[in-house]
Amino acid sequence: MTISTASFNERLDRIERERRRHKGRIVLHVGAEEVMVKTLEDMSVKMQGAKRAKTSGLVLMIAGVFGVLAFAASVALRARFLPLPAPEHVLGDVPMAIGIGLGLIVASVLGPLFGLKGTSAWIAQATGVIFAAATLHNLAFWVPEEASLAFTKDWVQLQQTATAPDSIVFREKIFAL
Repeated sequence: MTISTASFNERLDRIERERRRHKGRIVLHVGAEEVMVKTLEDMSVKMQGAKRAKTSGLVLMIAGVFGVLAFAASVALRARFLPLPAPEHVLGDVPMAIGIGLGLIVASVLGPLFGLKGTSAWIAQATGVIFAAATLHNLAFWVPEEASLAFTKDWVQLQQTATAPDSIVFREKIFAL
């Protein structure tokens, strides 16, 4: 053990110099060695950065397809258990808003069950629901037999009379592709 001959002011000066040199980091003196120690704040920032991973394109595609399926499921349930709207009201904003709302509810309930979590997956699901709302009627023209199995024959006939094939429906307007 060594006996220090430094005065109190010299010791304070040395401590201040060391603090400036280490810029707020913690330094432990072990024997004649100095050991740098990370603070808990430095470690928590590094751990939070490790948790955040970018969502891959495949997951976003799957989430978008899941949104399309969620909208199709909501339309199928509505077609089977609720009365269909009149042909002049099929293109209205209210049925489309109800369909989008039900599709988003189905996607938000079932999405986390299939591991689709996070903001980007939610946005992809919502995009899929909106895309399906604008284009799902094309199934009545492309594959009417399968569409009548998934929905109903009345729904297929209603879509064939109210809309056009190969089109997008948005805000009571039909845009041909």
